[in-house]
Amino acid sequence: KAEGQVIEDPVMQISSYIILTLSREGSSGDIYYTLDGSDPRDIGGDVSSSASKIASGGTLDFSFSAILRSRVLKNDRWSAEKSITLLGEQSDYSDLKVTEIHYHPLDSINGTDTISGKSFEFIEFKNVSPDLGLNLSGLLVDSAVYYEFPEASVLPPDSYFVIAAKPTSFFERYGMDASGNYQKNLSNGGEQVVVSTAGGELLMDFTYDDDAPWPTEPDGQGSSLASVEINPQGDPNDPLYWTAGRRLHGTPFSYDLILGGEESRAGANEFSMQLYPNPTRDLLMVQVCGDEGYFTDLTIYDLQGKVLYREAFSSYTELSMNALNVSHGIYLVELRSPAGRLLKKVVYTP
Repeated sequence: KAEGQVIEDPVMQISSYIILTLSREGSSGDIYYTLDGSDPRDIGGDVSSSASKIASGGTLDFSFSAILRSRVLKNDRWSAEKSITLLGEQSDYSDLKVTEIHYHPLDSINGTDTISGKSFEFIEFKNVSPDLGLNLSGLLVDSAVYYEFPEASVLPPDSYFVIAAKPTSFFERYGMDASGNYQKNLSNGGEQVVVSTAGGELLMDFTYDDDAPWPTEPDGQGSSLASVEINPQGDPNDPLYWTAGRRLHGTPFSYDLILGGEESRAGANEFSMQLYPNPTRDLLMVQVCGDEGYFTDLTIYDLQGKVLYREAFSSYTELSMNALNVSHGIYLVELRSPAGRLLKKVVYTP
């Protein structure tokens, strides 16, 4: 509810601030909600680590953009999800950063067919704020390529927005939907990229290049142009802002932990795992940090505990879920090394 009224519209404009009341209708149970765009219910049915609990009739004050998603949990059973997008007036875009550009991807060979690398281009933006969403409605990317952010576009905190040249090709390569589809193509030899508000206020204006001192590997060698820091604060016109990604085809919607940027430095002594993409249609990439110098044992189980796959690797590996001959569902990925043990769930959607 908002100011005593039942919300019917999934999008609500905030003029200055709004008081939102969350309440159960005709049922008991606990209300859980998130503001980062994620589901309060974790894969497998647990409460998500991003979710917060609120008593029925509790209120939340908003003066910023957000995507609020909520569910009721009762006796280990979840209700259907309720979601609302709150649009606040946005005047400060300093937390919007460009974090990856794949301007010269490799071609894809499928039998006798060749798909041009231009079909796999993408640009990745990130909201580096840890707390506040960004209202991107009406922003324009213009010059090298053209894209207009649709109305009611909210980028949650610590989240990515990826625009692609060919969303169908993007999905085939990465197993994920792009956030949007831009017109035209990026130049392989370097080009200007401009981002502005609908009113013409300039937010970003930078030119990437393929010659030194810029990283040269992204120019047709399989790498993307990736920001050195996970939350960059410098000038994207500066070659030192960028580096060559270490993963083939880049890492849309994710930070390349192999780069050793801010996230890796902050957790250099912590044993951590990243599964990507998750859910996956086939290829699963596993990245481990914090066990440098040791081999890590990887084991995949079904939910009944049956071992489906095992291997030892150092820091990064890729495997095909299709090759395991398993059905659609949830599987457990376990890592063991002298640094510790980790267990995560992966969703397989062939």
